[in-house]
Amino acid sequence: MFVMKKLLKISLVLTVLMLINKAGFSQLHVSVETLSQNKVGLGYSFSDRLWTELRFYEASQFSDFTPEMVFCVNLVKKEYHAVYLGVGGVINYYTGLTVPVGTQIFPFEKNKNLSLNIEFQTVLGFGSGDLAFQTQFGLKYRFGKKYITEY
Repeated sequence: MFVMKKLLKISLVLTVLMLINKAGFSQLHVSVETLSQNKVGLGYSFSDRLWTELRFYEASQFSDFTPEMVFCVNLVKKEYHAVYLGVGGVINYYTGLTVPVGTQIFPFEKNKNLSLNIEFQTVLGFGSGDLAFQTQFGLKYRFGKKYITEY
C-alpha cells in the first residue's frame, strides 16, 4: 500500500511538470535517487553548464522532512556523459554543507533528455563537524529542448 501511494505521488508530480513544460518552462528537470538515501528532486538549468536542484529525502514522518538544495556546474560534457560538481546545504535529519560530485550518462541516442546519474556526496555537519558520505544512483529527466553540447 505504501509503495502504491509513493508511485501515485511521483506520477502526479511528473504529470504537473509535463503540463508546466507545455506552458514554456523548458529548463525544468526531475530526478529520483536511491542507494544511501531515497530522494526526489526538482531542478532548473540556467544554462548547459549551471543548474540547481531542490531535493527531498524520503521521510516516514513530517518531523523527518529533510530538504536539500544544491547548485552544480557541469565540468565536462560530451555526447554521452557529463561530469558535475556542486555545493549546497541540507537541513533537519542531516544539517550541514553538502558537496555532490557525479556523472550523468545519456544511454539513449534518440532521447538525450533522460540520464542515469551516479553521485557521491559528502555532508559536513554544522556544529558537530561530523562527516556523512552518500552514494546515489538515479534517473533524471529534463523537459523541453535537447541540451547536449560538448565542452
